[in-house]
Amino acid sequence: MTQLNLNSSDLQVASLLAADLRGEKIDHNQMKSLLSYMRNQQNGRALIDYLHIILANEKVVRRSGQTPHQFQAILKVCERHLRFVLSDYQRVMQILGWTIRLMRYYKAVSEAAPRYDAQQRNAASISAVAPPLETGSPMLPKHGSNLLKAGEVFRGTIIASTKKGVEIQHQGHTDTNKVLGRIEPEHIKGEFKVNNTRWVRITRIEQEGRKTILWLKPDKKPEGL
Repeated sequence: MTQLNLNSSDLQVASLLAADLRGEKIDHNQMKSLLSYMRNQQNGRALIDYLHIILANEKVVRRSGQTPHQFQAILKVCERHLRFVLSDYQRVMQILGWTIRLMRYYKAVSEAAPRYDAQQRNAASISAVAPPLETGSPMLPKHGSNLLKAGEVFRGTIIASTKKGVEIQHQGHTDTNKVLGRIEPEHIKGEFKVNNTRWVRITRIEQEGRKTILWLKPDKKPEGL
């Protein structure tokens, strides 16, 4: 495995992820298979999407020799600990690589694994500061939902419009200190008046400290709404 250098925050995520997976009785070889798949991807979110697709296809589950429960457990744990970094493919790959190493280590030296109850898990996990992920099909984002996912179309309120950019408030996440939409610079065409609403599509999601940034482009009202 390629030598990976993690900062202390990402190493903590890998440690908690490894311990949580071991607690769910997931073998490190199962995670190695997912890492192999991710090497051919370019988006960290592909890990979560792939797990959703597997769970939606019983034949794939049967061929894998694993059970739906195992994939559900992997999905749950990965969403818990990785959601904050899914927009950064390289970080996801580094964390997964170290997670597999630590899973092997915790198997051999079980007392070295972090121990925490459910309440401590939610507090310790880096995902505790991130918005919830969609738990439905990754291929069909809900129109106007409160779930933050690339591809989602929603009607947001313009809260600032300057030459430097346009800022949008998400309808379901009104605290702009936590979630803030920004129109991609190349998509700023025409007039954007403060307090007006616009239909926009999320193109990607990034983190700035504890704030979730939704990069957007204008879109049309979805059919049926």
